[in-house]
Amino acid sequence: MPLSMFLLSVMIAFLWGLSPLLQKKSMQGGTDPDDSNPFRSLGYMAAALCLGMVEGFQFSPHWFFLIPFFFLNVTISFVIGDTLFFSAVRHAGASLAMSIACCYPLVAILGAVVFLGEKLRMTGLAGTLSVIAGLVLVQLSSRRPARAEAHDRALSDISKGLFLALLTAFFWGLASPFNKWLLETSALGPGTFNFVRSVSLLVTSWAIWIWQRRTGRKKSLAERGIKWTSLLYLVAAGVLVLALANFLFTWCLKLASVTLIVPITASSPIFTMIIATRFMKEKLRPIQWIGGLLVVGGAILVGI
Repeated sequence: MPLSMFLLSVMIAFLWGLSPLLQKKSMQGGTDPDDSNPFRSLGYMAAALCLGMVEGFQFSPHWFFLIPFFFLNVTISFVIGDTLFFSAVRHAGASLAMSIACCYPLVAILGAVVFLGEKLRMTGLAGTLSVIAGLVLVQLSSRRPARAEAHDRALSDISKGLFLALLTAFFWGLASPFNKWLLETSALGPGTFNFVRSVSLLVTSWAIWIWQRRTGRKKSLAERGIKWTSLLYLVAAGVLVLALANFLFTWCLKLASVTLIVPITASSPIFTMIIATRFMKEKLRPIQWIGGLLVVGGAILVGI
């Protein structure tokens, strides 16, 4: 892998690593996971529009017929995957759920090999397994121990949560080869592709959010006492985590294979850990540093 491509992948991982921190700051102001996609989509579309204009929109003659696939793409990535993850957290706890969901690179690689015909190198597989092992160590030790976290949970509830986490890994992993296929089939430029996805997410997420309001499943922002500053964190996440990071990710997918890019970009929790330690004064355990080293070593191995 060229050094520039490796560094771009690391930058994407850094930007994605900002997501949990921005989400946490927003939730401290009263928002919940259902608010995430609608308000992130505002920043996503605005920034994606600017990036598309800078690059120059590049539409192909037949892209219009692929619009249903763009909606399916964002539904798999954001609606189904994220909903399953938050449900897994409620049933099994955050540490267990995230440690299982971190296995999504294996699904992405398998999908790329089976459906896109990409070749899998042994160093790439070894690096991917190292990244996943490191992420599991980081997540299982990031809060209190998994046993303590699940102490009062029924075994059936934990089993359901772990099953939902496996489904999360499946849908998150499926998104990357789907992106690659849709990018190649639509023949859109990265900026244009990113913008069309942002519009698809905007329409889908706001349709769901408005439906929840109309059916009484969700109270209004005023009724929940949510401050506008809390929503700005979500909009900022849309700009940085979705628009900019996905623009770079699309460029990487255009020039390299899923089996090379995904294992490196999956190291985003390490950047979350580092930022939280530096700016939020969170303390790390020795096992988390070991996990971080496994992730870094795995990412380098993938890039060799």
